[in-house]
Formats: sequence, C-alpha cells, structure tokens
Amino acid sequence: MVPFYTMTVVAMIAATYLQEKQEKESPPLAVDYSGGGSDGGDGSGSGGVAKVVAPPLTEPKSKLSMPGTLHITLPSGEACELRSLGLGLRVKKVGPITAKVYALGVYVGTAAQTQLEQFKGKASAGAQEMFAAMLTGPDAPDVFFPRILQFVYARSVTQKQVVDAQEEALKGKVGDDVLGEMCAAICKGMGPKTAIGDTLSLVWIEPDLLRVYCSKVGTPGPGQAHGDIRDAKLVALLFKGFLGMEPRIDELKANMAAGLERLWIGGPHTSGDEEKAE
Repeated sequence: MVPFYTMTVVAMIAATYLQEKQEKESPPLAVDYSGGGSDGGDGSGSGGVAKVVAPPLTEPKSKLSMPGTLHITLPSGEACELRSLGLGLRVKKVGPITAKVYALGVYVGTAAQTQLEQFKGKASAGAQEMFAAMLTGPDAPDVFFPRILQFVYARSVTQKQVVDAQEEALKGKVGDDVLGEMCAAICKGMGPKTAIGDTLSLVWIEPDLLRVYCSKVGTPGPGQAHGDIRDAKLVALLFKGFLGMEPRIDELKANMAAGLERLWIGGPHTSGDEEKAE
C-alpha cells in the first residue's frame, strides 16, 4: 500500500512538471501596457490619469511582465501615480522540483521621492535604511506615501493555497478577524483559483489601511478593488515580509535598489501632481 503522503507528493510533482512543460512551450504572456494600467476609482482602468512614462519590467525566469507605472484612486478621491522599482520571483520546493509561484513587483508613490532622494545614485541605495523608509506607516503619517505589492502568478493556485500561505505568515501576529477579512477579500477577487498571469495587488493606501485589488490575465493595472482592511499592524507586516531583514525573495531588494532611479522618470513629483479622479 503506497502511503497517502507519498501519493500526494508524486501528484504534486507530476502537476508541477506538466505546468513547467506548458510554460516552456507557450510564448510569454502578451499584455498591452501602453495605456498605463490606470484605476478610474472603481478599479476599472477608466480613469482620466496620465499616460505611463516608465517602461514595463519583465521577470526573466518566469517571463512575466508588469507595467512600470500604476495609477490608483486614494480614499480622498485623489489620483495617485506609483512606479515599480523592481521585480523578484517567489519559488517553492515541491519534492525534487523548484516551482515558480509568482513574480512580485514593488511600487511606490511618486511622493516617495522626498523620502528616498538621499539614496538616489548612491551605494546606500541597497542599505536597509532605504527599505526602512519604505516601511514607515502610522508612526510617520506626515511622510506617508502609498505602496503596492503586486503578485503576478506563474502557476495556477487555489484559494486554499493562497489562504494557507497568508495564515502561515500572519497567524498569531494579527487578529483572527483582521486576517479573515483580508483572506475573504482575496478569495472574492481571485475566484476558485488563479490562472497564469492573474494579478493580486495589496495596496498600502493609507497609514493603517490595506486595499485588495485583483485582475485577470491580460488586464494591466491593479484591476478591481475587493476590500479595505484597516489595521496598521497588518499592512506593516505584509510589507516587512518582503522589505525587512529576512525577505521572502532574495533578489527583490537588490533589484529595487538598482531600479530606484525609475522613481524619477518623467521628472520630480510636486504637490500638484495629484488631482481629483474623474
């Protein structure tokens, strides 16, 4: 009798092998980013905001691409422009196979230029001090700027797998009600499971507020908003998991440091850059 655990591992390896084979035989996903991946307030991408000026980025191992600029509407009604500083690839061991799970892009609002200017063009761009500046929240509301963790899935994953991953990272660190609220918003947006190229965007939109967006493959930008969760500890922990001292993706921070100057593409940010979204 073959143990159930062995059968499960064999099934996971077989599924991973078939998906990896399909990825190699399929061309890279073609997504038109020329329109900018904007958010018209409801996440529909119909907002009257500026056209993308930063070129898209592609994660080389998965060949997944993301727009260089995203636009969202803040709770105040203002339009906000964010730039991607770099990408990384999350992988997971499944038996003897290393499976690609998702590409992650980190976006920061152009208002962050003031806080990050001191690192521009300097060796200190890779120092933890720069990432500490990206983790400020309720402790420094006067210098807060919106940030996004954008996940583009490199494989099909189920709701349960996504929820299990969030619970593994956050269980016992935030309230069960907060964790449940976030997972419910993610499940609502992603549906029963993801397809390769589907996107989940976790937006640190106010010092103590997380907004969850989801979009399907072929649709640039954050997509539709599916829930707001107000909890300062939650948003800080989510971003610390990738920008803190023990990041989940090794190369992400190095790529962000190398791409810091993308934040200044199109010129310096001014307080008049944000306008009311139409």
